[in-house]
Amino acid sequence: MAVYIPVKEDQIDFRLAEFINNYPERQKLKIMFLRESEGVYQFGSRRVAVRVDKDKINSKPFSSS
Repeated sequence: MAVYIPVKEDQIDFRLAEFINNYPERQKLKIMFLRESEGVYQFGSRRVAVRVDKDKINSKPFSSS
């Protein structure tokens, strides 16, 4: 089973890695996050912005404006 390895010095990526690597049914995850830059990821065919608020990971569609 693959392990998500976060980029050093990127807290958002570190928290996302914790979530993915500790997901109870990780073998059922079919779509992975691919990091583009700090807080910006490809999730399947979607580009999303990810942030951490009070120990909770939030994402929304990415807007470059």
